[in-house]
Amino acid sequence: IGCGVYADSQAGAVSMTGIGETIIRLAMAKDIVDRLARGATPASAVRPALNRVLKRIATADEISVGALVLGREGRFAIRHTSPHMLAGHWAGHDQPVVADRFR
Repeated sequence: IGCGVYADSQAGAVSMTGIGETIIRLAMAKDIVDRLARGATPASAVRPALNRVLKRIATADEISVGALVLGREGRFAIRHTSPHMLAGHWAGHDQPVVADRFR
């Protein structure tokens, strides 16, 4: 679909935002979906990709990358490298959850 968005009907989907050049260069969305395909949960699939980008950049203040990861079974994770990144989710009942920090 694109370097910041990747989906596989057997594994899940990822949508990323942030410093596009870094997301493209590291093929981060595909890397995360590949981890989902090997059985990782959304949270455990995204962690190595974000750690890898932080190792490539001198300080976390220099980069802002976020990922919304959806597993095939409906579980999800929202993670980011920056101190704050606005995101939200809604499970179809109650009220939507919107926050500026997910960990």
